[in-house]
Amino acid sequence: TIPLDIESLNALQYLDLSDNKLSGRIPLQIGGLSLYQLDLSHNILQGVKPSQFESLTLLNILILSRNNLTGMIPEFLVYVRNLNLSFNSLKVPIPDGLLHFAPETFTGNKDLCGSIQGFLPCPSSPSIAFEDIIKVTEDFDIKYCIGRGGYGSVYRVAKVVALK
Repeated sequence: TIPLDIESLNALQYLDLSDNKLSGRIPLQIGGLSLYQLDLSHNILQGVKPSQFESLTLLNILILSRNNLTGMIPEFLVYVRNLNLSFNSLKVPIPDGLLHFAPETFTGNKDLCGSIQGFLPCPSSPSIAFEDIIKVTEDFDIKYCIGRGGYGSVYRVAKVVALK
């Protein structure tokens, strides 16, 4: 794992920990560094929390490719000039502020969508409709399944909606 006392290297500007078989989560303490370049690629790191990178305002290059990172892509990465998040398990959508990056930046993240060549456009309201369906079916629990056909399973749900 990446040591938690990494913050003691606060004068560090370039950190390359790629290809080290590092596992676990990226520690919050990494945000206490004054990095220009961070390369954590080709490891087996998991999860990603936006607060880990918020204070890295000097960061120009961020390479997190080929890990097991999950979650949504942080919006504030817009100040990074060179970004590689490819081959992880990041979730929808690609933030609008990152749409200027090449498609290769995000390749290999099967659950991403956005207005970038090679990716499906995001549904108009993924967080309203899809997350509600997941919630009311308890992640498509079999107890809500009422049939199966050639195009997939059919689920029964009831939801009360109030409109104004």
